[in-house]
Amino acid sequence: MDVNGWELVRKENTVFAWPANLAADTDILLDQMQVVYAGIRVGELLRDKLVPDHALALSNLTRNDIEKTDLDEEQAIRYLQKKEFQWPGQSKGWQQASYKGHSIGWANVLPNRFNNYYPKELRILKDK
Repeated sequence: MDVNGWELVRKENTVFAWPANLAADTDILLDQMQVVYAGIRVGELLRDKLVPDHALALSNLTRNDIEKTDLDEEQAIRYLQKKEFQWPGQSKGWQQASYKGHSIGWANVLPNRFNNYYPKELRILKDK
């Protein structure tokens, strides 16, 4: 599927976005080589739903109508530490967490809490 010059490629349960002009080469590369990382990782298909990848949040491929919740400095730091805090948005579902208008990751907002999808291996370990 071609989306604004990017081709969506599925390899097992992972979806990648590759520049459309390179899409013909993806099958050969993915079948013949052990590809660790290529293109922009869009997400993982789990139980017929796409769980967006952190790389997608940081890319310019997300649509403008995806809800973004701008966090203040304290909330952003707690988000990056994967610590609990009160989510400031009212809407439910997948949202981009942002700080000063820049996306920093994903959150899945549920009725009484939110799930922080910031990669555990990237989290800030040190307190202020």
